[in-house]
Amino acid sequence: QVFFWNNRRWTLYNNYRLESEKGDTIQLTSFVPGSKLVSSRISFDKAGRLIISGNYFSVVNKDLTFATTELPWFADNIVTDDDSNYWCFARSSNIVSYRLKDSRLQLQHTYKDADYSTRFAYQWNKDTFCIGTRNNGIVFVKINSREYKKLGSIGKEKGLSNNFVVDIIRLN
Repeated sequence: QVFFWNNRRWTLYNNYRLESEKGDTIQLTSFVPGSKLVSSRISFDKAGRLIISGNYFSVVNKDLTFATTELPWFADNIVTDDDSNYWCFARSSNIVSYRLKDSRLQLQHTYKDADYSTRFAYQWNKDTFCIGTRNNGIVFVKINSREYKKLGSIGKEKGLSNNFVVDIIRLN
């Protein structure tokens, strides 16, 4: 994958290695062949840090320091909320949040909902997330430090062509 960040063109390889056009190289995890998968959904948080997901979650600072943690299975993307928490909605039905503190990703919350397998998620508003799933269409959940609550869903019964959602685009 090739993308532009931090005034450079970067390439992300499947072994969690980043290389810039200027020769910068960052190895985000130790590599064991066949054990790590990288998502194609590269994103950025509000501070301009690079966010990479897959079997691992990495936050790369503009000075090229980084923090990485292993995820419970695979996450297609990481959602940053208004309070700078990083939310991971894994395909394994695990939902975990992290906070970057002292250059480390610290686990904050864990939830599990076996009713669906996430493909893509984003923050709808302060504590509500919109989740595109592999088996239940689009699911809306309220989630924060105190609770996890399913608010509703949209699936085939409400007009979707099928219940496998690959991506969601929010139009404002």
